[in-house]
Amino acid sequence: ETSQYVKQTTQISQSKGVSVALKHFPGYGTIPDSYLPVVTDDREASTFESRDFLPFKSGIDNGAHFVMMSNVLNTKLDPNCIASLSDYTHTILRNELKFTGLIITDNLNNADYSEYANGKDVYVQAVLAGNDMIMVDDIDSAYNAILNAVNDGTIKKETVQKACMRVLAYKYTAKIMK
Repeated sequence: ETSQYVKQTTQISQSKGVSVALKHFPGYGTIPDSYLPVVTDDREASTFESRDFLPFKSGIDNGAHFVMMSNVLNTKLDPNCIASLSDYTHTILRNELKFTGLIITDNLNNADYSEYANGKDVYVQAVLAGNDMIMVDDIDSAYNAILNAVNDGTIKKETVQKACMRVLAYKYTAKIMK
């Protein structure tokens, strides 16, 4: 039922010029909201595949422009990183679900996520994980951390260029720019 609803909502919304953001990947199930403190989801990977991924796949197949990642620690998918910072979870979204649109984090300033950043700055890890856009309250710190990581080679320029191309492609598709 949810997948059918997502299909219809995505088709109708985007036909009217309203972009759709599917959230929060890889799914919440019945866990509480992912804000303070960090929430852990111990469900099996097969549960995500057979249930949670289905509405996302429906939205993706029907042209959703965005997927927002969750800040939940999904221990059976990646026991070391919250979804927003997990390159493995992003790989599932890109390779298994074939999502080619924009991936955005949930707010990275909702809690201290540094222990899930693989020893890197949280903002840097968000880019390395595969996010095209990051949601933050502290824009200056995020900008400077990412710029420094590009300048020192931690983040490849090609990574930023690919994200930029996806943002520009979205803007063109959504008729935000010509």
